[in-house]
Formats: sequence, C-alpha cells, structure tokens
Amino acid sequence: GGLFNHNLGDARAVQVAGLYNYNRGFLDGVQVAGFANIASQYSRSIQTAGFINIADEIDGGQIAGFVNIAKKIRGFQIGIVNIADSSEGVAIGIVNFIRNGIHQLEIGYSDLSQYSLAYRSGSGKFFSTISFSSTLPIRDTSLMCYGFAIGNRAKLGKHFYWNTDLGTQHMTYNLRSNHLNLHNKLSTGLEIEFFKGFSIFGAVSLNHTINDSTDPLYDNRFSLS
Repeated sequence: GGLFNHNLGDARAVQVAGLYNYNRGFLDGVQVAGFANIASQYSRSIQTAGFINIADEIDGGQIAGFVNIAKKIRGFQIGIVNIADSSEGVAIGIVNFIRNGIHQLEIGYSDLSQYSLAYRSGSGKFFSTISFSSTLPIRDTSLMCYGFAIGNRAKLGKHFYWNTDLGTQHMTYNLRSNHLNLHNKLSTGLEIEFFKGFSIFGAVSLNHTINDSTDPLYDNRFSLS
C-alpha cells in the first residue's frame, strides 16, 4: 500500500498503490494503481491503472485510463489505446495496435455521396474504426462526418471474410455545427482479400438518424431524406 510498491522477486499478492506498482518477477495476483502498473515478467494477473499498464506476457487482463502495453496477452485489454505484439483475446479501445491483428486503411464512397477515409484496428474477434468523410471538393458547404465504430471480422475461407460493423458519425457542414446530428449505422457484408494489405468489400446497411432541425446549418441529408 501507500504511494508505490516495488517488488524485485516473485509475488502472489494484491498490490495497491496511489502512484505505481512494479513487479520484476513472476506475478500471480492483482495490481491496482492510480497511475501505472508494471509487470516485467510472465504474470497471471489483472492490472488496473488510471493511466498506463505495462506487461511482458500476461494471462488475464489490463484496464487503463489511457494505454495498455503488453508483449503477449491472453485475455483482454480495455483502454483508449491498446498495444500488443500478439493477442489471444479482445482489445477494446479507440485505437488498437496489435501486431498479429487487423491494420486496415479504408478508402470508400458512402451512401451520402461522400468520400471516406477510415482506420480499422484490433482483431477479428473485436475491432474498432475511426473515420472521416466529406463531399468533394471541400467548400464551406461541404457535408462532413466523423465517427467511431466497433465490429467483428469472421473468416470464411482463405481470402474471404464476413464483416459486421456498428457505428455512429456526427454530421456537420465543414465542421462548423455543434448541434447533435448523428448517423447511426449497422452494416454487414463480404470482404475479399486479394493479397495482404489489399481487399475490396461490399455491404448492406441499416441506417438511423438523430437530428436537430433547429441547427442553423441543418440540411435534409442529416435525416437521410
């Protein structure tokens, strides 16, 4: 307890500290810290920190206010950013850098007549996508969207995958509107991977909108009409 715990050997314990916990040997237990947890060797543990968790090889989970880092994890990571060399579990965050996972940059054309750019990261079990789209050319009257989605990528064969995404985007004119105009979408469809790093996909979608007609920049496209 107290401000920090610093253990140079193996531990089978619960470590709770206001600032950080450090364990150099094998850890079987739980680490809870206000700022950071570090487990430098193999551990069977749950790490919970206000800012960052760092582990070598971990069976268990990491929950952080900002970032989780692990060399190899069998379990789960929950944070804004999750980083791992290999993961046999689920990473839930805005951006997930999993070395053996999904790293996809997507370029597309949407049902709102917009060109879109998105980055998808995570694993087949669970991935997240951050996206931005706009009508072109960009002018003061350009309809723009930015948003976040989560999804699953199921492998059907050597080059075929079935993707399911659930996400939401805020719609605005040239990023000038602070009124709530949301485009929510559930989509599912087929992806064909021609070679590593290049795929094409098509999907069907179910759309739902939440829009504010009192927005001075309101447009009927906010309601997909």
